[in-house]
Amino acid sequence: MLKFAVKRVVACFFVLIAVSFLSFIVLSLAPGDTAVTILTHTFIGFDDIIHDADVQTVSQLYNLDSPLILQYWAWLKGALLGNWGTSYVHNVPVWSLILSKIPYTLFLGLIAFFAAFIISVPMGLYAAAHRNGAFDHISRFVTIFFGSIPNFWLALVLIIVFCIKLNWLPVTGIGSPLNFILPGITLMVGMIPTTFRITRSSMSEVMGQDYIATAKSKGLTPPQIVSKHALVNVAPSVITMAGLEIGHILGGSVIVETIFVWPGIGKLLYDSIISKDYPMMQGCIVTISLGYIIAMFLVDVITASIDPRIRLGGSRN
Repeated sequence: MLKFAVKRVVACFFVLIAVSFLSFIVLSLAPGDTAVTILTHTFIGFDDIIHDADVQTVSQLYNLDSPLILQYWAWLKGALLGNWGTSYVHNVPVWSLILSKIPYTLFLGLIAFFAAFIISVPMGLYAAAHRNGAFDHISRFVTIFFGSIPNFWLALVLIIVFCIKLNWLPVTGIGSPLNFILPGITLMVGMIPTTFRITRSSMSEVMGQDYIATAKSKGLTPPQIVSKHALVNVAPSVITMAGLEIGHILGGSVIVETIFVWPGIGKLLYDSIISKDYPMMQGCIVTISLGYIIAMFLVDVITASIDPRIRLGGSRN
């Protein structure tokens, strides 16, 4: 198991390096001069005239006149030592500002995730155990319906109904627990359909296996069959989906946080894109990728501990 975990850690490290390199290259290809952006936000006002001499000075100061690969290497060395650069807009270290935003995103996303998990997994298990029944048909219709709704549209509908029409809940900010309700519901509704479908399809596949028929022939009740034989085989698929959803929390909440002005990393990424704050964009992208990587690493370790065939390179089929 230790060897399996070490291999995954090494693979995750190289994936993170690749993501950071690709994002650095893509950001460098964005339109506009980085030196001009720095001057605009840091040294002069928006309406002042930018002189070529100032651009050249800033380019030398921030090493922008070096080849791109050398710029990335300088950033990577600093990042590995905890120095992710300085925000052009906020004039503070990128990593410190990101750290201040992560708790808000995790609070919002994890509560929405656990609520969605508690609702969708039992629904999926029950629907699979009663295939083609009334509950199965209704739950599939409901999840397909809500799964087809874009989260930004749902967020706007919730704002119109509960904030503007009924005046029950606040629209933006983090002033009270009530501020959490609408963005939390928006995220939760987006997570339920996928988790439900994965749980139902995995459970349906397991319930059709020969060992389930054998268990039924021995006189085991449906709850005993599910708890003793089915759940352990459904768990890897559900855990994998849970890992994807948790990894999605950091990046997938950009739109929701922006609409509800929730001060998380998603809103920070959106603001940095609008203001062309390239160090902050790079830091947010790497942080979001790191969230995905950590979540999937934990999924690999947990599923490998449940099913030894995974860490031995075998097939679960």
